[in-house]
Amino acid sequence: MPAVVRPYKGVSAEERRAERRARLIQGCLEVVGAEGILGTSAERVCAEAQLTKRYFYESFPDRDALLLAAADELYATLRARMEQQLRRNHSRRSRTRAMLTVLIDTLSGDPRLARLYVESPGNPVLRARREQAIASFTEFAATAVLTEGGPAPDPGRLLATRVLTAGITDVVTSWLAGTLDADRDAIIETLERLLAAV
Repeated sequence: MPAVVRPYKGVSAEERRAERRARLIQGCLEVVGAEGILGTSAERVCAEAQLTKRYFYESFPDRDALLLAAADELYATLRARMEQQLRRNHSRRSRTRAMLTVLIDTLSGDPRLARLYVESPGNPVLRARREQAIASFTEFAATAVLTEGGPAPDPGRLLATRVLTAGITDVVTSWLAGTLDADRDAIIETLERLLAAV
């Protein structure tokens, strides 16, 4: 007969596991922000989250799975903030600017997220996840901005949007890494003009 897991201080076992998982993801972001992806280990994350490795392996099979969860949180945060801003903006130009502003300000406003974003191509698992995110955001941008929520754009526009999304990713990555000499407003203005031409 399976053991009965009772609530502890009114909190269910499932809620406690979810809370520990969230602490590990936040701990991961803290370690990535301080030491980079290469410096991130289960031991360091557990120390940051103040949890034992037993709880690490309760939520994640290995370090890459945790890094992937942190990346998923980053992309989900970007998507949610963009959707929130799109509800407040109605013209194509204002929607384009809103999405670009969310991307740049979210990443530049949190060094942990910025470092995860910049260093992701160096990790095979995170690189593959980033490629998926580019594809997903291409479709999202094409529908939300180019057609303003209407039917999907034609294949030519979708391809052009994919090229621009990959280019935007490169520009923002270089800017965050400090290898692109440009200010925030100039980047937004330039990218906005390029997207307007699609």
